[in-house]
Amino acid sequence: MAKELHIDFDKAAKSDAYFAEKFSGFKAFNYQEEVDWSQKRIILCGGRRTGKDTLVANRRIVPFMWKNPNVKVGVFAP
Repeated sequence: MAKELHIDFDKAAKSDAYFAEKFSGFKAFNYQEEVDWSQKRIILCGGRRTGKDTLVANRRIVPFMWKNPNVKVGVFAP
């Protein structure tokens, strides 16, 4: 039997962390939680397997696209 999912849409609109956890099932590690998402430009430096791409997609890009449905987003990565 499927588990019922309860979502607070006001909280999801205000908190990208809540949005990512409820809608995509993404729970950040402690070192990923340290990123200050209030800045307009963010530089993430890390070695291999630190989850930079996943973190940015789930905490910044996907919530932004959900809140602004008519916007186009381009991602450039090596």
